[in-house]
Amino acid sequence: MNSPTVTAAQPERESSWSGAQQQRVFWEWCLRREVFRFAPLALLVVPLALTELHMTLFWQWSRSVVRGTDILRGLFGIAAMMVVGGGAIHAAQAVCWEVSTDLRELVRLTGIGPVTLFFAKSLVRWWTILCSLLLLTPMVLFAITLGGVTTAHLVACGWGLLMLAALTLGMAMVAGISATEVQNASTTAAMGTFLLMLLYHLLIWMVLALLSAVMWFATGEWAVPHSSWFRPVYDFAWQSAPIANLVRAISTPTLFSPLAPTYWIHFLFAALLIRMATVVMINRFRTIRTVAVASDSAARNSGHSRPRCSNAPFFWKDSQILLGGLRSRRVWLVIYLLATLGGLMLMTSGQDRELPLVVCIITECVLPVIFAVRLDGLIAAEFREQTWQSLMLLPIDRRTLIWSKAKAVAWEQQGALLPLLIAVPIAASRYPAAVFMVAVIAGLSGFMMCQVSAAYYLTPKYFWTGPVRGGLFLCLIVLCVAIWFNCGRWESFFMTVFLQIVTIMPVQQFIGTHIDDWTET
Repeated sequence: MNSPTVTAAQPERESSWSGAQQQRVFWEWCLRREVFRFAPLALLVVPLALTELHMTLFWQWSRSVVRGTDILRGLFGIAAMMVVGGGAIHAAQAVCWEVSTDLRELVRLTGIGPVTLFFAKSLVRWWTILCSLLLLTPMVLFAITLGGVTTAHLVACGWGLLMLAALTLGMAMVAGISATEVQNASTTAAMGTFLLMLLYHLLIWMVLALLSAVMWFATGEWAVPHSSWFRPVYDFAWQSAPIANLVRAISTPTLFSPLAPTYWIHFLFAALLIRMATVVMINRFRTIRTVAVASDSAARNSGHSRPRCSNAPFFWKDSQILLGGLRSRRVWLVIYLLATLGGLMLMTSGQDRELPLVVCIITECVLPVIFAVRLDGLIAAEFREQTWQSLMLLPIDRRTLIWSKAKAVAWEQQGALLPLLIAVPIAASRYPAAVFMVAVIAGLSGFMMCQVSAAYYLTPKYFWTGPVRGGLFLCLIVLCVAIWFNCGRWESFFMTVFLQIVTIMPVQQFIGTHIDDWTET
């Protein structure tokens, strides 16, 4: 009499067991794939750490003072850079392929739950990043032998990196799941993570600037007195910036405490971001939408009409179709307006005379990177949609295709002139030479990044091309750092510009020749 009950319950047990086994196999598969990604990160961490160690020892021995804290400070900076850079470039792209509109329904057929898919793909990539940071352990032990490094330094650095990893994890998840509808999802996710980190700091700085502005309107002075009722809010905002926590952790570890609200509040914010990204991930796999129907509905409801093609068809396609047209341009304009407002408040409210120069340098360095990333997205779209071969058959100058994409990016990024017109005059009034040097070097570096993007897509993708390009880039960085350490300011500037031009000219000739000789093979 009990046999029917047993046979009815047996399939349920097998289904539950098979689901758990499926998740375990998926986690193991993700970990195996990450084994092959560990080597590139290790090849990036080790040369940077060895270069920093060599430069620090050379600088200290020239002064006959060798301190382990200076080496530890440099290693901490490299670790922080690897956490943010690895999270943006590596972890933010974890689920871009699986959640894309073309493959989402195919991934649904595997039976992997959206939460399992999201956390398995994201966390195993962070496992690779954290394992690559373990390569710095021998150098940290060497710094301890030089003296000056205490347990408080190591504990504070560990807590600081943990906070930075948590923030980057949350922002990478949000950027990765939000960029699945765009043309170049991977590049957009990486750029979105950097922008989220920048906007997070900018929000805190805007609070400080707002409090200082309120004080100026009230008393005519920028400084907030200790007797003011919003002085605790000002101190909390000043101490809660992630960069402030990192500086406090490495410089004065005795003042750093993981129990302080200015520290653990970032973990709450990271948890909120992770929760938001998880909800979006679940909704993406819950609703079934057709790309054509969604695009037609968006076109009917948008109310925006594209301009006529006129005599520039390639520019029209790049600007209006691939980049998103006026809507994308307005979004970037709003971003640049907020950045300009925040930078202006920061420069006018700061007490440090060098703060305008810092804001100007950040502006001049970030804008070429944004330009190169957007150009990379346009070139990638042609290869992803398999339209590049067809364009090569047209009876036109093939270099026109690249220049039209560059003009389209310049058309979209016109709002970048706003922060430049604000930051450059203020900083140039005190430091004209520094502003000029940074502008020239950043412009050449941005042009070099555009060349790297074009060369990546236009050349055959042999297994050795990536390591060779990365090695040459690292050699150029090391050479420039050595020049700036051992030469004067203007000599270093002219030598750096000369090296960049020498690198740019043959690469430009190579790209032009490859475009002219392009064949379908």
